[in-house]
Amino acid sequence: MADTRWPFASPVDVAAPTPLGSMMPLSAPEIAAYHFGRAAEPEKACAFWMLAAQKPGRRTAFAESIANLGSALAEAERIGDLRKRIRATMEVQLRLGAEFNIQSGPLNAEALAALERAYSLAKEIDAKPQVFQAAWGLSLNAAHSRQFERARLLGDELLEIGRKVADDDLQLEGLHHRWGYWYLRGKTAGMLECAREGTVRYESERHHRFAHVFAGHDPGVCAHCIEAIALGLGGQFQSVGESVKAAVSLADSLQHPPSLAYALGMASVALQLAGDIDASGDMAQREIQVAERYDLPLQRALGLFMLGLTRTQQGDSTGLAMMEANHEAAVRRGHLGMYPDVAIVDALARAGRAEEALARVTRTLDLLPSPEIGVHVSELWRMRGELMLAQSAANAAVAERCLRAAVRIVSDQGATVYQARAESALARLLD
Repeated sequence: MADTRWPFASPVDVAAPTPLGSMMPLSAPEIAAYHFGRAAEPEKACAFWMLAAQKPGRRTAFAESIANLGSALAEAERIGDLRKRIRATMEVQLRLGAEFNIQSGPLNAEALAALERAYSLAKEIDAKPQVFQAAWGLSLNAAHSRQFERARLLGDELLEIGRKVADDDLQLEGLHHRWGYWYLRGKTAGMLECAREGTVRYESERHHRFAHVFAGHDPGVCAHCIEAIALGLGGQFQSVGESVKAAVSLADSLQHPPSLAYALGMASVALQLAGDIDASGDMAQREIQVAERYDLPLQRALGLFMLGLTRTQQGDSTGLAMMEANHEAAVRRGHLGMYPDVAIVDALARAGRAEEALARVTRTLDLLPSPEIGVHVSELWRMRGELMLAQSAANAAVAERCLRAAVRIVSDQGATVYQARAESALARLLD
C-alpha cells in the first residue's frame, strides 16, 4: 500500500520510541542512542541519533549533526525488518541531504548522493511524500547545476505527486519549487507571479517546518526574497525595499539562522539591483555577523563577497581583494545564480583590470552547458561584448554578436534593468 504520510513535521518529531521517549529529556538523546545500539535495538537507536542531530537553541553545529546522522544511518542499516530498514534509511538520507545543502550549498556532491539514495528508496516503498521531498531536492540541485531539462522533468513529477496526495502544505512546496525554477532560469514574470502567490499562501505556523525538510530555509522568507529580486530585475526599484523588509522581518521572527542568512544574502543582491549600495552593504554585514555566530561558512563568504562589492563601488581599494578571496565560496553557495561572476567581472573592469575581466567572463561563458539560459547570464554576454570592443576595434563583429545575444536573452526573460544596459551598449556600437 502506498505510504502518504508526510515526512516529519519538525526536527524533533522523528518517531522516538514511546517508552523511553517519555522518560528521557531530549537534551541527552545521544545517551539513549548509544544504549539502544548496545542493546541491539537499532530502530530505537536510529530514532534517537536522528534526535541527536538537532541542536535547538544552539549554534547550528553542522559537523556534529552530520556525524550523528552518520550514526543513525549505521543503525538504520542494522534493522532486521526490510520495510522498516528502508524507511529508516530513507529518512536519514533525506535529513543528510538537507544538512549538506545548508552547510555546503545545493551543488554539494554529498547532498546529491544522499538525495539520490533517498529518492530510490522512497520509490521502492511508494512513499509519495518522501519521493516528493527527494525529487524537490534533486530538482534544486539540477537547476543550480544548470541541468534545466532535468529540473523541469523532476518538477513535472512534483506536480503529479501533488495531484495524488491531497495536502495543502505540499502544494506550497510545489509552488516553492516553481518560483525557484523560474528564478534560476531568469524568467522575471514567472518568478514574480509564483513568489507573490507564495507570500499569500504562506503561514509560518504551518509551513516553517519545511525549512528543515527542503531547501534549508523558510519558504515564506524565500518567497519574499524572490519577489525582491524579480522587482529589481524588472526595474520596479521603489518596491524592492518593501519586499526586502518583509523577508528579513519574517526571518528575524522565526529565529532560524539559515533562513535569516539566506534573507540577508538575497536582500543584498536585490538592493544592488535597485541601486541602493549602502543598504546592500548593511545587509552583507549583517549576514557576516549571523554566519559567524552560527557557524555558517558559505553564508559568511557570501556576506564578505557582497560587502567587498559595495566597498569597490564606494571607492575602497580593499573591496576587490575581498571579492576575489570569497568568489569561489559565493558561487558554491549557489542561490545567486551567475551573480557572483557578473559582480567580479564588473569590479575587475572598473579597477582597470580589463584583460583579466575579459579572460574571466570568456572562460565562464565557455564553460556553461547552457550559456544563454539563467538569471543574470545576459550581463555576462553584455560585458564580454563591451570588453572585447574596448580591447580592439577589430573585435567589433564578435562584440556585436555578444551584445545581440545579451539583448535576445533579456528580451525573453523580461529583465528590464539588464535590457536597458544591453540595448544601450548595442546602440553605441552600431551608431
